[in-house]
Amino acid sequence: MDSVRNLIREKLRDGRLPSGRTVRFWGGPGAGQLCDACETPVTKDQLAIEDFSSNATGTKLLLIHASCFQIWDAERLLLPPPETARGSGEDSRT
Repeated sequence: MDSVRNLIREKLRDGRLPSGRTVRFWGGPGAGQLCDACETPVTKDQLAIEDFSSNATGTKLLLIHASCFQIWDAERLLLPPPETARGSGEDSRT
């Protein structure tokens, strides 16, 4: 599971997975689709989570294993908050 966690962290950092809050999600059996998190198929005997998540660029539909969803949700909460814009007169070295 550490390799999946590391892949999810990497995808959160580079924007391949959204870091925003969950807007709405639902689950059901997989149908062989690739998991957006771990990139392996979500089989019919596994629970697939479809999730609309928001971030700075809008809303994205995710399809992931239930276990990957739990990791993604925990890891996104550990991300540092986005940097706030600095005032034009502020010296960034202070």
